[in-house]
Amino acid sequence: MTDDVIQLFENTESDHKINIQQSNNKDLPDTTLENAQLQKLIVKHIDKLPEDFRIVFVLRAVEQLSVKETAEILNIKEKTVKTRYFRAKRILRSQIQSYLKVTGMQIYEFGDHHCDVIYSNVMAYINHAK
Repeated sequence: MTDDVIQLFENTESDHKINIQQSNNKDLPDTTLENAQLQKLIVKHIDKLPEDFRIVFVLRAVEQLSVKETAEILNIKEKTVKTRYFRAKRILRSQIQSYLKVTGMQIYEFGDHHCDVIYSNVMAYINHAK
């Protein structure tokens, strides 16, 4: 995925959604194909999660419900929601990293256009923060 900046499964408490940000080349055929492949990969591994983890992950990451809302819907403690969500993200991260390693697929290739996009985004952020 040379044209994507992908943030998946962050460990911060405030993060509760899957965030895939695309570069300005989102309409290019190769980028569209890469995004579709990535989405299929993520969904495939979400489907493999143990049911308790999958339900919490979908409610938090996909439906973007709060910890409290998820706990109320599932009739479980908020701590249990947090634990299951954290473990689901850890499992997904591990499975996807293993898959990428085995297949040789690289999400972040250094150099070429991807490097230019990252550099531009960082510089824009720095200039905007001033």
